[in-house]
Amino acid sequence: MKKILISVGLLIAGAIVGSFIFQANVSNLGSASGRDLYNYQNISSVDAGKIMVVRSNSAILGSLVIASSSSAGEIIIYDNSSATGVSTTTVASSTATKISRIKVGTAENTLTYDVLAPNGIVLGIPSTFNGNYTLTWK
Repeated sequence: MKKILISVGLLIAGAIVGSFIFQANVSNLGSASGRDLYNYQNISSVDAGKIMVVRSNSAILGSLVIASSSSAGEIIIYDNSSATGVSTTTVASSTATKISRIKVGTAENTLTYDVLAPNGIVLGIPSTFNGNYTLTWK
């Protein structure tokens, strides 16, 4: 009988300790640490005609959410090191390093990139742009 009580006691103690260990390991589920958080930049017709430096040093381009497409003017996402020669009138024909080009009339969608922009992110927004986009990066 004594062996059974000791076994049951050890089993209960093990269950209690195990539940504390398990709880400690899952307490961070559903939350992100500071370095994992995404930043965002809204882009709308108010930004038309701008060269927008989103980030001036290394970044990971996350996604571009197209809430409403642009019927005129495409956005081009550049690597920051080579976009200095870009102007609002030559944004579509620039020879700067392009990460992505979002063409006129691209349907409402989320474009996922998950790509390193080693020198930062610059957006070329032509003066005819009239969409509503959100860019994410970390």
